[in-house]
Amino acid sequence: SKDGVHKTAAIWIYDRTSTAEDGSNPFAYTSGKLVSSDDPRYPTDDIVNYVTSCLDALEVHWGMSHTEVKVTPNGEVRLMEVNVRQQNDNFGPLCAACIGYDALRLC
Repeated sequence: SKDGVHKTAAIWIYDRTSTAEDGSNPFAYTSGKLVSSDDPRYPTDDIVNYVTSCLDALEVHWGMSHTEVKVTPNGEVRLMEVNVRQQNDNFGPLCAACIGYDALRLC
């Protein structure tokens, strides 16, 4: 975000699996996939609009944020968490390799 204008660097979808014998929590992420903004399987416009509204509500005006949401089976976007930081130190180079830029380059 820069002076309240938010930009989306990337949307990722994660697969996770339980690490408990009974299939409950805790869990571990098993894979991540970069989602194309024009992939009809994912409501990317809804996700971006929802995250933007969350950042506005939380009065995030400056800096990077890492926001996690869950899309319910009926397509509703639900907030899981917002962190005012870069997602992960290795995602900058990964995004740059996949799409040619990362969140730092959007500022």
